[in-house]
Amino acid sequence: MLRSLEIQGFKSFADKIVLKFPTRITAIVGPNGSGKSNVADAFRWVLGEQSSKNIRIANAADVIFNGTPQRAQAGFASAALTFDNSRKIFPVDFSEVALARKVYRDGVSEYAVNKKQMRLKDLTQILASAKLGVKGMGIINQGAGDVFLRASPIERREMIEEMVGLKEYRLKKEDAERRMKATSENIAKVQNILLELEPNLRLLRRQVAKWQSRAEKEHELHELSISYFSHKIWDLEHSFSHIQLSDKDADALQKDVDVLRKEIAELQGTFAELEYEDPSKRIERERARKEIAELERKKSDLLGIIGRLEGQSEVYRSLAKTQAGFDASQAQQQFEKVLTSLRFIVSLDAVSIMREKIQNVISGLESFLSSHQHRLKDKNEQLQSCTQQLAEAQTELQNVLSALDKFSSELAKFNQAQTEQSKRFKDAVKAMEAHRDQLREKETALEHIRFNRERKKLYEDDIRLKMQEAGFAWDEFVVAHRDDINHAEAHPIVVADVEMRIIRLRRDLAVMGEIDQEVVASCDEASRRFEFLTHEKQDLASALEDLQTLNQSLEEKITAGFEQSLRAIDTEFNRCFQLIFAGGKASVKTVRVGINQTEGEMEEMEKEGGAVGDEREGMKNEKGKKKEQGELGIEFSVHLPRKKIKSLEALSGGERSLTAIALLFAIIISAKPPLLVLDEIDAALDEANSCTFARLLRDIAHDVQCIIITHNRAVMESADVLYGVTMQDGLSKIFSLQFTQAQEFVGQDRVAEVQ
Repeated sequence: MLRSLEIQGFKSFADKIVLKFPTRITAIVGPNGSGKSNVADAFRWVLGEQSSKNIRIANAADVIFNGTPQRAQAGFASAALTFDNSRKIFPVDFSEVALARKVYRDGVSEYAVNKKQMRLKDLTQILASAKLGVKGMGIINQGAGDVFLRASPIERREMIEEMVGLKEYRLKKEDAERRMKATSENIAKVQNILLELEPNLRLLRRQVAKWQSRAEKEHELHELSISYFSHKIWDLEHSFSHIQLSDKDADALQKDVDVLRKEIAELQGTFAELEYEDPSKRIERERARKEIAELERKKSDLLGIIGRLEGQSEVYRSLAKTQAGFDASQAQQQFEKVLTSLRFIVSLDAVSIMREKIQNVISGLESFLSSHQHRLKDKNEQLQSCTQQLAEAQTELQNVLSALDKFSSELAKFNQAQTEQSKRFKDAVKAMEAHRDQLREKETALEHIRFNRERKKLYEDDIRLKMQEAGFAWDEFVVAHRDDINHAEAHPIVVADVEMRIIRLRRDLAVMGEIDQEVVASCDEASRRFEFLTHEKQDLASALEDLQTLNQSLEEKITAGFEQSLRAIDTEFNRCFQLIFAGGKASVKTVRVGINQTEGEMEEMEKEGGAVGDEREGMKNEKGKKKEQGELGIEFSVHLPRKKIKSLEALSGGERSLTAIALLFAIIISAKPPLLVLDEIDAALDEANSCTFARLLRDIAHDVQCIIITHNRAVMESADVLYGVTMQDGLSKIFSLQFTQAQEFVGQDRVAEVQ
């Protein structure tokens, strides 16, 4: 049972209002334009209505209060329905269920169940379980009372399915069909992948199969290699047994060689000693040589200096003999200058000038004589200095000659010692050569022994190398195949033939190539993927089968439930029709409607205009176009008393409204939905029919809670609670009414209509 409706910011209801519904029938009355139909719109909006036309708005934001000159616009619109769920009409574990919807001006819309946000899809499923929704006839807007009559046969069937609670199965069936479609598409995709994968997998498997013969060749090669190497090892162990390898002789020779090498080492030490020279003696010898060289250089320099000083002394002595310090040519030149000057003076007339010139001549002669006297003095001094230097040089020369004799004697001693050491070195060299000759003889004998050993080693190494190339380890092979080696003589083989066979097998394996592990891995991966996809395809096919079974089961449930409900509706429709029209006959039946017929009927219905298109918006779906020929629909027939009218089109407006009301009550009585909201569907009824309508309303109120928006006195009398809606300053207000107040509201509407 519905407990309350809470509205805030919705259309003309700016303030928060709460309408409580404590009784089975609640009537809402009010003057035209007061906003009472907005209450019905709020019911439809909360239940998930997506069509703007069905709630009389241009766009989704229009449900938010848009403001008035005295009141600012609202930022959001919200509405909430609170139900008593003690009878578990909703499939949730709550004793009370609150359905809420909220929308903001930015377009964000929220749905919630008990304050927990929920998707519209999930909300629709919950509502379908409770026989609530926007496609059925639980909420009928103003002017849409005959919506069932104007709907197409398929839309009528959908309305009935929602009203009788079959929409839950229909939604599940549609979900199953979508999943079936998706599963079929997935099967097709998997099949395409398998078709693409299969050729590549076959190629990979052929390559892997080719390599299977490689394993057989490798096995044969392995067995031949074991036989071959067993015989080679046996031959190694027995072919060299006749060669006498005397370890005793070898040891004796080795001792002799060691002794000779030791003696040679000692001689080499003697060589080192003979070659070694005391550094101090070598330094002394080198010093003596350097001193002799230096003294020879000094001797040569002193002899040069003495010769030069003796020459200078002779020059100074010859100059001292002249006494004047100048020769005759210098004197003649000077006297000629004097005579020339005197002749020039005699030619002068002025005595002062003559005196001056004579004085100049005298000064010149004095200067000449003075300069040569000084020069003579300098020459004497130089002669004395030169004589002194010559004596010093001769003394130093004697010292140098003495030192030279001393160092020459020391050097001679050093040279004598070096000559004696060279003789000893030559004797040591001869002894070294003799020892080396003996060593070569011993080593030659020892080498012969080693050569025989080496022959065996080379043979063994050759076998080892071949074994290594074949992938065998010597020690492990000998241990593992000792029996084969010991019995090799009893199983002779032609080694050359075996070698050729091994070569051919290796060549075949080389031509075949190594097993590409990536190809093998790719083959394994492709095989696993192919098997996985094959199983996936089988699982999808099984899932599709289950979905088809589920779909068929749901279809059977829907069909069975629908047929049962339709029979009850047919009975109630006839009863209500007869009650309203005081006779006559009415019935509903199922028809099969094809695709073309369905679309044609829809187009024809839309041509009727008005509220038909509004009510039917959103009701078109893929079911009417994609089902096979013969989709189930609803038709009905009426026979008015005392009239020969059978078709709907022949009914008058009043008769059409009464027929629609009869159908509505028949469906409500049969379906028993938890809630019925009717917005002025009784407007066209006269007083007698209004009383009938009120009587039927009271009958269904035992099972269905009714909210009626009406102007009709008889209908108001049937209500347990009355709410009045009035408009003040552009805002809708709601308050409780007594019956007399409701009559005044109705009177106001009638006055307004007359005016």
